[in-house]
Amino acid sequence: KQQHDVYNTKFRPLLPAGKRIGKSTLEFRNFVYFLQSLENQCVFEINCGMKLHEAFPTSRSWFHCEKRPSISISNYVQRICANIELESTVFVSTLIYIDRLLKGGHITFNLLTMHRLTVVALLIASKFHDDNHCSNKLFADVGGVSLEELNASEIDFLFRIQFDLKISISTYEIYRIFIERYKRKELDRIVIS
Repeated sequence: KQQHDVYNTKFRPLLPAGKRIGKSTLEFRNFVYFLQSLENQCVFEINCGMKLHEAFPTSRSWFHCEKRPSISISNYVQRICANIELESTVFVSTLIYIDRLLKGGHITFNLLTMHRLTVVALLIASKFHDDNHCSNKLFADVGGVSLEELNASEIDFLFRIQFDLKISISTYEIYRIFIERYKRKELDRIVIS
C-alpha cells in the first residue's frame, strides 16, 4: 500500500469561487463541528498518557494513515468542500455511513483513520445522493490520497457496510438532530464553564 503525505501538501482550489458550497449551511457547520469535537476527544486521550497506537488498537486497513495527519479534520473537510460541490444532505449521510461502518467493530474512528474514513464516506454519500457527483479522481486529488487508495478504500467501505446506503427519512432526521443538539450542548457547556 502506497502512502501519500498529502496532508502537508499546499493545495490550490480547483473550482471557481461561484461553484463552492456555501459554508453557512447548517448541515455543513454541524458536520465540521462534530468531526472536530471527535478529533479533540482523541487528542485529549493521547494527552492523558496513551500512545497513539495503544489508544486505538485496531487492525490495519486502507483507512489507516502511517502517522497522524498534520491538517485538522475541520480544515481537511473545509478543503474538500472548497473544491467539490456537495449537496447539504451529503454531510449527515456521511456520518450515518461512518457510523454503520464503525458498528461492524473492525475499524475505529481515531486520529489515524478519521481523514480517510471521512473522504471515502463523503465520496460514497455524494455518489448515492447526488446525480451530478464528482469523479473519484477529483476526490483523490482534493483529499490527498492516490486514486488507487481511494478506489480500494471505497470498495472496502462498501463491503464492510454490506452496500447498505439507503437512509430512511426518520434515520436521517435522527442523525441531523443529534449533531445539531450535540453542537448546541457543547457550546452551552463552554459558555457555562
